[in-house]
Amino acid sequence: MVALHDPESTLHASCAGLRTAARDLPAGAQRSGHIRADLDADQLLTAVHGMAWAARQAPGTAGDRFLSLLVEGLEAR
Repeated sequence: MVALHDPESTLHASCAGLRTAARDLPAGAQRSGHIRADLDADQLLTAVHGMAWAARQAPGTAGDRFLSLLVEGLEAR
């Protein structure tokens, strides 16, 4: 996330593109009520990053469980 706020970083353009996608892609699902309306791009990226990190730390197929928890947590209530 540091590169996102540093225009001099070689990763800045990629991070900005990822942030745009994280904002634009869920917008339709939010409008239709499929995912939480209170989710913003930074929260989505942080949650995905955290789950990816956790999955790398856990043995076996824990990655599938973390993905399931993330997706279920995004669902509208």
